[in-house]
Amino acid sequence: MLIWALRVEPCRFYKVGIVMLIQFLVGGIVSVCNITIHALVMTVVVRVARASGTKKRSHPSLRLIIAMIATVSVLMAAHVLEVFV
Repeated sequence: MLIWALRVEPCRFYKVGIVMLIQFLVGGIVSVCNITIHALVMTVVVRVARASGTKKRSHPSLRLIIAMIATVSVLMAAHVLEVFV
């Protein structure tokens, strides 16, 4: 019985190891996709914020509130996309 167990167990551990390796690879690929999406969206948000911040306007507090609402909304949409990925 012990010899049979020794013969079966390495094969079983090998299959579990392969499955685990595949799961890590898929998880890594999904993480890289999510990081890429986040980086692209953040780049667009920063560029838009810089472009809109160069003009002098009245009510700076209102401008800041609108910028924050827009930024958070865009980032929430990016996070929803990342969840789908």
